[in-house]
Amino acid sequence: MKTNLTMLVGLLALGFCLPNALGEEPPAKKKGPPPSKEGILKKWDKNTDGALSKEELAEMPERMSANLLKRGDKDGDGALSKEEVDELKFPEAPKKGKEGDAPEKKEKAPE
Repeated sequence: MKTNLTMLVGLLALGFCLPNALGEEPPAKKKGPPPSKEGILKKWDKNTDGALSKEELAEMPERMSANLLKRGDKDGDGALSKEEVDELKFPEAPKKGKEGDAPEKKEKAPE
């Protein structure tokens, strides 16, 4: 009985360790495209004035609002005026190839 239990625990441990031993990585979380200026304004600019007030920024996830303020709040008032929003630079979404083309995968350097 004790031997069976020991074998079962050993096999379970092996099952959990084997993928790592073979160099397989767990599946990565799927990330969507980076947000666009238009997408952010559509979702968070409640009064549609083209600016993001302190109240509108407070509704955003903290990391997002902090990033926007760090990059765009030139006058340090804790809000983004229409002019500050207009000057913000956003990364472009990856361009899609022909239909059916798979995106190129970057290969890791050998360790």
